[in-house]
Amino acid sequence: MQVDGASTTPLSGGGFRGANYIRLFPDRAWHATFAPDYYDGQRADDALAEMAKHGMNAVRVFIDHESPQGVVADPATNQLSTQYLDNFADFLSRAQSHGVYVIPSLVYLAATSSNLQVLYTPEPGLQAENIFYLDPGAIAAKAQYAAEFVQEIKNRDPGLLSTVLAYELENEANMLDNASPFSLTSGLVTNTASGQVYNMALPADKQRMADDNAVVWANASVAAIKDVDPDALVSVNVFTYQAVGRTGPGFTSGSSFGDHRFPARPLALLDSNIDYLDVHFYPFNDSTLTGDLASIEYPAVVTKAQAQCTPLVTGEFGAFKSTYPTLAVAARKMRQHLETLDSKGFTSQMIWTYDTDEQDFLWNARSGRGELFQAMIATYRKLDRSTAPVTSEDFHVRAGTTSLNDQESDYGGVAWLADASLSLHDVNGDGILERSGLGTGVALVPYNPSDNGEIIRLHAIVASPAGTPDWVGVGLTDQLSTGSVFWNDGSLWALLRGNGGVEVHVDGVSQTLLSTTTPTSDFVANGFNDLDLIYDTTANLVWVLVNGQPVLDAYDLGAAVIPVIGAGLHLFANNSVVSDFDLRLLPLFTTLAGDFNGDRRVDVQDINPFIMALQDSDAYLAAYPGLEARYLDLNGDGLINVQDINPFVAALTAAGMSVDGLIIPEPASGMMLLAALGGLGRMARRRANRV
Repeated sequence: MQVDGASTTPLSGGGFRGANYIRLFPDRAWHATFAPDYYDGQRADDALAEMAKHGMNAVRVFIDHESPQGVVADPATNQLSTQYLDNFADFLSRAQSHGVYVIPSLVYLAATSSNLQVLYTPEPGLQAENIFYLDPGAIAAKAQYAAEFVQEIKNRDPGLLSTVLAYELENEANMLDNASPFSLTSGLVTNTASGQVYNMALPADKQRMADDNAVVWANASVAAIKDVDPDALVSVNVFTYQAVGRTGPGFTSGSSFGDHRFPARPLALLDSNIDYLDVHFYPFNDSTLTGDLASIEYPAVVTKAQAQCTPLVTGEFGAFKSTYPTLAVAARKMRQHLETLDSKGFTSQMIWTYDTDEQDFLWNARSGRGELFQAMIATYRKLDRSTAPVTSEDFHVRAGTTSLNDQESDYGGVAWLADASLSLHDVNGDGILERSGLGTGVALVPYNPSDNGEIIRLHAIVASPAGTPDWVGVGLTDQLSTGSVFWNDGSLWALLRGNGGVEVHVDGVSQTLLSTTTPTSDFVANGFNDLDLIYDTTANLVWVLVNGQPVLDAYDLGAAVIPVIGAGLHLFANNSVVSDFDLRLLPLFTTLAGDFNGDRRVDVQDINPFIMALQDSDAYLAAYPGLEARYLDLNGDGLINVQDINPFVAALTAAGMSVDGLIIPEPASGMMLLAALGGLGRMARRRANRV
């Protein structure tokens, strides 16, 4: 079916991304998020603000059906709790102010007197959780509760309805095979909500009974909710059959875990009037997802969902500490998990949970230094490709530029962002952008690394007055706001102080990779210096060079996640000058180390192309398009220059050695290369001689 009203929600714009926001009672593992005595509006607001700041657009919460701290104050009445609903409305208002949508999960039945009476007097032969999905009275009661809940929001503020992304009819809808009628092995069942007759001696009839009634159950509440709010979206979520030790639907065998639960069948739910289907996936190893998908009949599910335009989403995924003992491992695996889910068509994902430290057997997004949170942000941005890739950026050619703000980038079709205080301009048409005045200044260009990974090279020729307090930095950021300076929000960045000191930081200044006070040997005080930051997004390695000399050499970031949506510079200096700021992005190709002519061999035929690359990189790229890559950068510093000569000679003289399947034949002598390259060894590095 086409999603009604979805044009105004993230569901139609590529999917929603976010987290489950869960507070638990201190004495038991049950939902206290909106409990009258426990609701913390400011804590919730802080979480919503943080999610929104990093591009998340949805949060999932649970509505407690119990009393007196739940949605019912007194089970002797049929009224929903005024305070509980006020708390939820407050949460909606806060979410709305941050541009975050809310998905409330209406678990079970609100514990009013009329609902409890239904549960204690169900149709004969219906037991336990099966009552919720099979009993006509229970299904009608759930629909009435759902409608009342929506009406209560509408009564408080109709404008809040648009902040509800969707109403979930249950958390992980499931029935039990050890409770009647599914536990029966003979006889006919005729009194379920579907009105059909089922033979309990036939496993296929049991499955048909579960499927038919799941559709009736879902449709009743969908209709009731949309009677109150025609634009509302409604969903059902389930766990997979494999999650409870089953290979798929059917009653021919039980759970290998001894778990009597079985989920509502996804393929059947797609026959109902729900607006999207939510399936929860928790990976325990690299093959978990494969088994999960097989168990829910994935090929048939995705085909049917696509045919009727019903989105598939994942409202829960997460990392158990028993499976992933460190956050580093958990972050890496969750990134892989998200990318795989997206490739399978589950284009909306929400982590379990944002910050529920009360549940200590799972990592949450804010555990540790927020490694999972960072992993999610980086993955979402990679999947969304929300900013255009920039191939290169040189602003030194812009004579007469009064400000970088709104200036179009050289490549990529995006515009620079620069704060007013930066006021970078070319004073006299010499190609040097200067800034005068005290304080800080930031200039950013949007950039999102490609799906295939890249080596990002940020290069700037900078000058800063001598002195420890003053500095100029270049780096990557996860914030496209000039108010978010690198010192606070830089993902990965490096600064050069006026006295030659260098610092390299991750996540603002929360993690320092390098801090030196001794300048490099050829540092120019009160003059221009080259500053390079090189980041290999695939290998997660970083280099920092000053005047071509590595001060941080191939630093391994391990499992640290570097979210990137922009690149630029940050000035913290009086009368500082920045010249020739370049954003050089070196995409990864499939070339091999030392193969400069692209024939997948390293031999003497690569010598002349190598010399050409050193002498005239533009001519080389024209002659051998697509070969500029880290595999041509033999010493791994992010540059192709004279420092690569010795490694290239070593590659040529490694007779008969195989490198990634590449056979290196024995050259006549490595000496002829040295002779050919002798003059190049004296080449001076590119440097602006401006003092």
